[in-house]
Amino acid sequence: MKTIITSLILAFACLNAFAQTYHSQFGKGELSFPSGIATDNQGNIYVAEQGDHRVLKYNASGVFQSQFGTGGDGNGQFTFPVDLAIDNAGYIYVVDQANARVQIFNSSGIYQSQFGSGGSGDGQFDNPSGIDLDNSGNIYVVDQNNHRIQKFNSAGVFQTKFGTNGTGDGNFSYPNDIVVDGSGNVYVTDQGNHRIQVFNSSGVYQSQFGSVGTSTGQFKSPNSLAFDSDENIYVTDQNNRRVQVFTKSGAFIKEFGSYGSNDGEFLYLIGIAIDPSNNIYVSDAGNNRIQKFTNTITSIHKKFPDNTISIYPNPTINILTIDYTNNDVLSIVIYNSQSKLMKQLNYTKLDCQIDVSNLECGAYYLVITDSSDRQMTQKLIVEK
Repeated sequence: MKTIITSLILAFACLNAFAQTYHSQFGKGELSFPSGIATDNQGNIYVAEQGDHRVLKYNASGVFQSQFGTGGDGNGQFTFPVDLAIDNAGYIYVVDQANARVQIFNSSGIYQSQFGSGGSGDGQFDNPSGIDLDNSGNIYVVDQNNHRIQKFNSAGVFQTKFGTNGTGDGNFSYPNDIVVDGSGNVYVTDQGNHRIQVFNSSGVYQSQFGSVGTSTGQFKSPNSLAFDSDENIYVTDQNNRRVQVFTKSGAFIKEFGSYGSNDGEFLYLIGIAIDPSNNIYVSDAGNNRIQKFTNTITSIHKKFPDNTISIYPNPTINILTIDYTNNDVLSIVIYNSQSKLMKQLNYTKLDCQIDVSNLECGAYYLVITDSSDRQMTQKLIVEK
């Protein structure tokens, strides 16, 4: 039998959300089609510049620091570097797209090694386009024209692959970018299918979100991905000229950006990165610049008056009871600790009872909203 113990986190308090505010820009006049972008632990920004076949380094204020790479196919040279990732030791992994390889550099930009070649065999690439590393140092590379993801160990030795061309679950149509969360789950922009697909660390399909369109939560050629410190996921929605923000489970949070060349607007946005302070950097390739956005906290919900809601458990019958003093519609949503939606209910009674007997043991979050947009959140711990 399960019992339910409730622990209040934000009882009768308004919820806050992050709003993205344009901060500044840099690279105008020195960048030629900036593409992938990454930040290191010190907040430095690295930009893969396709037009001049090099990688540029900027500090957190957008001041140029250094560069490495020239056009060519030799060690340390690039032909259309398209994306990059940085490990905890500061090594830089660059997707050298037209040379069908990944090159590795130390934090000073000195060439170290490489892996990959052109083709469709294991460890080979046809137009590689995205890269990320997990917490164990494994390297995931988007092999775009082979419609698959390849996984390598930290030495660049092939481990496994997943994905084939198609529209079904786990299939891809020209995937473009990849990001790995703290639990090892893999998120992929399935560009031709206008969606984000999620896999576990073994490449087994888990879920997806998004469809083709212009509404919130829809995409037209989603390009790149990044996580903030709360593991909300940011997606550059290329042909809609915007960035959309979602929870890990794919619930839409907000969007920012529009078409144009003014501050906060995009002509052709590609890469995105978020630094340790949650500053957001977007490569606006059509305007040959990097734009920086900051997160500002704004209230999105009013609070409930005191003593209007009571929430208490009944451990003998696995029922959670909610008493509300107003005769109003309550929207009740339960998420697990990974932000996955578990239950969604609407009640109009003064009291309601929720059967949670089918939930596994663990932590959950209960979100209650009424028709006046008042909201509260409570943590639920389900135990045996």
